[in-house]
Amino acid sequence: MIWRQRSWPSVLAVEMGILRWDNWLNHHFLFGTIRRIPPAEAEANYYANNETLNMAA
Repeated sequence: MIWRQRSWPSVLAVEMGILRWDNWLNHHFLFGTIRRIPPAEAEANYYANNETLNMAA
């Protein structure tokens, strides 16, 4: 992501660019290894499933 744009105006611009890319990756990119859902959704499903299992125990 950093190398796509040769010069950045400031460190803050680099940080904001990385945060935007990270947000896209976690909320919009569909990973094939986790049934074509975004990682944030997979993590939410994982923790929801763990809470259900803890309640049953």
